[in-house]
Amino acid sequence: MNSQANVILVIIDQVLEEKVIDTLRNAEIDISGRYLALHHVPKNSQERPILITTADLVESAEVVAVQREFLAIILLGNATISGIMTVSLAELEELPNLIAGVTVDATPELVQRHEDDLGLQIVGVVPRVGVRTLREAINSTIQQSSYLVKEQLFREPIILYCSELDDDSILRLLSVINEERGKSHQKGVLFTKVPETRRALDRVKAIERELQGCGISLIFTLAFDEEAQVLGELSKGSLRALQPLFDWIEKAN
Repeated sequence: MNSQANVILVIIDQVLEEKVIDTLRNAEIDISGRYLALHHVPKNSQERPILITTADLVESAEVVAVQREFLAIILLGNATISGIMTVSLAELEELPNLIAGVTVDATPELVQRHEDDLGLQIVGVVPRVGVRTLREAINSTIQQSSYLVKEQLFREPIILYCSELDDDSILRLLSVINEERGKSHQKGVLFTKVPETRRALDRVKAIERELQGCGISLIFTLAFDEEAQVLGELSKGSLRALQPLFDWIEKAN
């Protein structure tokens, strides 16, 4: 497996670090840097690396700030932090697959996945927003329905923008929507990885009002799905929550 990923290690345990190095070397994945603390990692806004570290080096209070500096974070060990991938020490051989998944999802700043023959375009406004997982869920669900979408064209092109709720993602979302103004597409927004908290719900409502001012009234939310982080596919609960989205796509056919 060859990878163009920019991978760095922040691991204090020398034995563990050597195991990780051997695992990545066997998969032909280069390591761009090795550090003993997060603040030693040079910041590069143009090319965010994939960070492999341990939970004890990432305090929960600083997770949001740390996540913005990296394309993805992979924690080693059994401790977990919500929203971050974890690999147990007994499953280190899975590291190359996780890294490969990150690089597939995170092609340039504006990630676009679309089915040209269907007129369905799914736009992830930032990397790792879950476009690939969502696309697979939509294809599987719609193709099993009474609408044979695979063999038909939509009456109108559809654009579904995918975003998370952090400030950077929302700013990028509004920027992308503004760039697309004037195009005759049906447009909707899906917020992914939404925490199930009152504060998150209030934030969604506030952003909904701003999006309505941009001419977008179809807004969907998907709660953070721990199963998707591990298995790469949405849980049954998430699929049920997306039923309004599936209905909207079907009606456009």
